[in-house]
Parts: sequence; structure tokens; C-alpha cells
Amino acid sequence: LQETERIRGIVQDLLDFSKPKKADFREAEVNSVIRKTLKLVHNMLHVSAIETKLDLQEGLPHVFIDENKIQEVLINLISNAIQAMSPGGELSISTRLGEDKEYVVIEVGDTGKGIPPEFLPNIFDPFFSTKGIEGAGLGLSLSYSIIKNHKGNLKVRSEVGVGTTFSIELGVHNGKEKRDER
Repeated sequence: LQETERIRGIVQDLLDFSKPKKADFREAEVNSVIRKTLKLVHNMLHVSAIETKLDLQEGLPHVFIDENKIQEVLINLISNAIQAMSPGGELSISTRLGEDKEYVVIEVGDTGKGIPPEFLPNIFDPFFSTKGIEGAGLGLSLSYSIIKNHKGNLKVRSEVGVGTTFSIELGVHNGKEKRDER
């Protein structure tokens, strides 16, 4: 029954992946989205004995996002980080304004085992997983697709034995997006 449920989940993810839903873009404050997301994953972090370190820059400009989709990306990155760490590991989440002030950066980092360099070019490919049979290989691919749909970037830095950091870049809201959406 568990394997059947797992297969059902994979098939549903495939269907969701092949038929992306129309995003519900709205003006939002990134730090608020992160705090809401952390409430959703609080128990997962607590059970896994993972420390959370926040460094959220205050006063960031708003972004134009689908909050639910960005939360989905954050939950996926946090879940992957938890799975990569042993109890006592540290999850770090930070925000800052990009160097050119055109985008807001969210970084999600862990002190886990890291991703071998030979795997890095493929981690956003559908069905590629470093977790063996435990992973369907859709989480990062879906996350990448969501961020691209937001006209943003999803990048990764990793060092084996040290940890991994994912950077999400989301464009600053300038009021023009609403007109473009219409």
C-alpha cells in the first residue's frame, strides 16, 4: 500500500509537471512569505533536530509573485536540506537586495553532505535524483520551473562535506507587472 501511494504521488507530480497551473501573481513581501513557510515546516525541523538561522534583511522592496508557488519552492528546498543533514545540522535562510537592486535574493543553505560536483549540472533535470530510489527527481525540476515562470533565477553552490546553498532571485516589483499580466 505504501509503494502504491508513492507511485500515485509520482504520477500526480508528473501530471502537475506536464500541466502547469496559471500562477496567481500578487505584490508580496518576501520575508513575510518566508516566515509563513517556516510555520508550515516547523514540526519537520523540530523532529529532525535542525537549527534554523534567519538573516532576513528588513525593508526589502516587494516582489510580484504567486505566494503559494514560492512557498512550494521553499518547502522543497527546506525538505531537501533536512534530508541532507544529520540531527544538529543548521538550516540558514537569508534575504538581501541584489547588487543591481533589480531583484531580491533568497538563500536557503544547509550544513549537509553537499552535492558532488559531477551531479550539479543535472540537479534541475526532471527525474534526476541524488537520493537513489528515495527521490522521484521532480522537486528541484518543478522548483526551477516555478522560478523561471516568475522570470527569476534558481542557482546552487555546493561543497561535499560542507553543505549546499540555493539562491532564488526574484525581480523587484515596480508596478509594471500588473499591466503586463492583463
